[in-house]
Amino acid sequence: MEVPRGNERKSLVASYEMLGTAFFVYMILVSTGDALAVPLALFSVILIFGGVTGGHFNPAVTLGVYFGEKKYTENLPYCVLIIVSQLVGSGLGMLAAAFSLSAKVDGEWSIAEGRVPVLAPKDPTGKNTHDMGEDGFSEDWQTIFTQIMCTFVFVSVILMVKGKFTAPSKDGALLALTVVVTLGGLIQVANHHAASFNPAVTLGLTIFQTSVLENTGGYLTHYFYAYFIGPLLGGALAGIFSNLHAPLHEPAKGTLDENDEESTGLLPH
Repeated sequence: MEVPRGNERKSLVASYEMLGTAFFVYMILVSTGDALAVPLALFSVILIFGGVTGGHFNPAVTLGVYFGEKKYTENLPYCVLIIVSQLVGSGLGMLAAAFSLSAKVDGEWSIAEGRVPVLAPKDPTGKNTHDMGEDGFSEDWQTIFTQIMCTFVFVSVILMVKGKFTAPSKDGALLALTVVVTLGGLIQVANHHAASFNPAVTLGLTIFQTSVLENTGGYLTHYFYAYFIGPLLGGALAGIFSNLHAPLHEPAKGTLDENDEESTGLLPH
């Protein structure tokens, strides 16, 4: 939507978003959700595909860009196309990860439980690793609020580095690094409630973990809505906030540099 020539090659953008999301989800799952590997995985797919697509690979980011662009009617079908492509890519990445992580044990192919990242809050009582809901699930509001807050910050940073007047640099690699460092920090911020900030990751990870692990008491699926809807709300709010915040950075009339005529995207185009 925001990328030069993007509207001229929507099918290519959608295909690259699907591939980028597939690789991103694959690397998350194969690394067992390692806090360092996740930002580095995002950095790699931004460098590979971001110059064509804008480097979303996340429905929350796409929604933020959609609201930030303010072309609601014109961009709605394009926005939906990109999000659907990302969700499909998540499924492809999950299947590829399942193949990589499978091993033949006692004559049967399976995935070891220790290789599966779990998207669920930590147990506040300390009795279990994750909130198993033994006394009823009690962290619904906290989890969705954390997802909204962290995704809002994450998408706001992305919109700032994409902005016409708010980008601190025109160096695409530096801007991508800014985004992934922010993600790495937010993963630590959301440590107690688990980090997703990405509905596509939530979908792929939830399907993956429930197909391998025993969903005791529904702990693997109970918070799915929070990890799926929370980031969408955070991304939308970031886009709305950008409409109010970005104009404050516009230069006074008559001082606009010709190099500032277009937004940077995430990478040079």
